[in-house]
Amino acid sequence: MEMLSPEIVKEIVSDLECGLRVYLHRKTLERLSVPTEELMAFDDGTVAEELKRVQRQKKQFILFEPMSSRDAFQMMEAFMETVPPGRIRGQLADALEQRKPFARFREVVDNAGSLRERWFEFRREQYTEYVKEHWTNTSK
Repeated sequence: MEMLSPEIVKEIVSDLECGLRVYLHRKTLERLSVPTEELMAFDDGTVAEELKRVQRQKKQFILFEPMSSRDAFQMMEAFMETVPPGRIRGQLADALEQRKPFARFREVVDNAGSLRERWFEFRREQYTEYVKEHWTNTSK
């Protein structure tokens, strides 16, 4: 099967970064982005109807889910390794060793000037590879 266009990958990545799950039709590439179960309580019935349709055609859709906590943590560790040794890298390492590492990591990044944009770009690149790999592994 062919590769996904950069535009479709970008849309999927954006939705995953927002914590949404994405169903992608194998042939038409129709995309349905839905909240996780925790957020479904706010659905007015529209998403539930779409999910029923996806369930009826389950084999026609590929599900993309946000990275697991473990994978997201490993991504933060990998990013930390790209930061030159010094105060900020030390703060990132400390954040990852404490309780609530995701929130603490985000706090350090948010207060580290240009590092914040580097983090967003790094995360986007990692998610892009994650989506491409998932597509390749599941579209066969």
